Amino acid sequence: MMITSILVLLQNSLHHLWVRKYASALKSDTRYTPSDVFETFPFPDVQGLLQVKISKISYDYFKLRQDIMVLANIGLTKLYNLYHDSLLGLENIQWLQNHLRVMDKLNIYDHVVDLIKELRAKQEELDRLIIESYGWTDIEINLGFYKTENENTIIRFDIHPKVKNEILKRLLLLNQARHKAEKGEHLSTNSPKRLRKKDNNNSSNLLF
Repeated sequence: MMITSILVLLQNSLHHLWVRKYASALKSDTRYTPSDVFETFPFPDVQGLLQVKISKISYDYFKLRQDIMVLANIGLTKLYNLYHDSLLGLENIQWLQNHLRVMDKLNIYDHVVDLIKELRAKQEELDRLIIESYGWTDIEINLGFYKTENENTIIRFDIHPKVKNEILKRLLLLNQARHKAEKGEHLSTNSPKRLRKKDNNNSSNLLF
């Protein structure tokens, strides 16, 4: 199975932060508009041994995700609802039990829960490698269950809020620096600027 690195770099939590910060919205739904969040995102330059590590954990992540979906017969939305459910493993998730019972698979409930916990661990490992690829060795992502920025009733498995702010600040500064290098302009740091496609795809030759 071959997956381009650009897909890997879109799956990490740093890009998710960027999207939630700068994407437009339709009612309560985030709209992934390439000109707003893809062409402006300052992708890391992944090379050498780090490239190999990211390739391996990314392959493992996508394969595990697919295995869970097939085993439990659920789609991405249901899977990520479970992924972000802080009660998973602490209380019985009634709808998952009912879903598995209908398929006569209730006996795999605990196994599915364990696999979803493993998926969270692989996400954290991937995020740490992406942080390393930026050279931000002073940042500890502290993945856990936190309330979202705009909807305090929603809890997600996510980066610690204080760390989010620091990451977003650094990503924006990096975007501005790259844009300045392209245009030779002095820019404010109030909003991200669109980057040349070759800069956004500087790791697109990585395949695994």
